[in-house]
Amino acid sequence: MSYPQSIKKLIDQFLTLPGIGPKTAERLALSIASRPKAKIEEFINPFINLENLKVCQMCRNFSDTN
Repeated sequence: MSYPQSIKKLIDQFLTLPGIGPKTAERLALSIASRPKAKIEEFINPFINLENLKVCQMCRNFSDTN
């Protein structure tokens, strides 16, 4: 099926995740695309907040602080 470029890019991004094949990537992309804008933003925000994530120098776990 032919999708708009924005959906194709989203599918391509899902394909970069481990364990996600073409059909699952397509289903996930279409599911997200069908949500209201507020729900899409709610979904995206945790990804944006990952920029604050650090690896603790002592324990090597992910943390918001060192």
